[in-house]
Amino acid sequence: MQFYILFLITLLMTAVAQSQQFKVNQIKGHKAIIEMLNGDILNPGETYTLQNDENTQYVNQKLNIKKNQRNNLIGLSASIFSSKNDLSNSTTQTIMDINGRYGWNKSIYEYGIIGLFGYIDSGSLKTTSFGFGGFGTYNLNENKPGTDFLFALDTSLTYLISKNTNASQSYDDSYLSASAGPFAKWFMLSNDFSVNAGFVYTYTAFKAGLASASSYNTHKFAINAGIANYF
Repeated sequence: MQFYILFLITLLMTAVAQSQQFKVNQIKGHKAIIEMLNGDILNPGETYTLQNDENTQYVNQKLNIKKNQRNNLIGLSASIFSSKNDLSNSTTQTIMDINGRYGWNKSIYEYGIIGLFGYIDSGSLKTTSFGFGGFGTYNLNENKPGTDFLFALDTSLTYLISKNTNASQSYDDSYLSASAGPFAKWFMLSNDFSVNAGFVYTYTAFKAGLASASSYNTHKFAINAGIANYF
């Protein structure tokens, strides 16, 4: 038994040194079930000769273990575009929105903080927005190393203040928004980088900064996409 366990450890450390990744799912008696996460695939019944580099295998093993963790995440979604209508007095409007996230992944649950930034330049009126909030995500299957694709339900609550400035005055509007919707996460490029896309429903309470303006509530459905890096 000790010989087979030693052989298994030697195999794993050698594979890590060669940038291959294994996961030991079960050990029973003289047998072990190994899941190949990347690298060459082993063929049942064949005999393999192993070579160790004692000077590098321990360092590489530590780096690979750290790399394959999904304990934290940094996410980003952004949009930048310009628009102009065909009216005679129309000006070009430039809009930029950035949504950043930092969070913690607990396999089934994810949660964290949100930072928002927005900028609108419509000629005579310029608007700069800053906001913050939090999010919570429920993964329908475990988000862990080796999982390439999964579905999730995402919720968020954010508060945004927009500072509007023109030639004659400056005033602040505020937005309180609650969002929820299903998402898909695809680790298409690596084991820790995901592309996310989904449908989102957002309810927003708008409070006008000008006494002459009206406050109102909005309901919005949208398709959102973004990226996230886990580490």
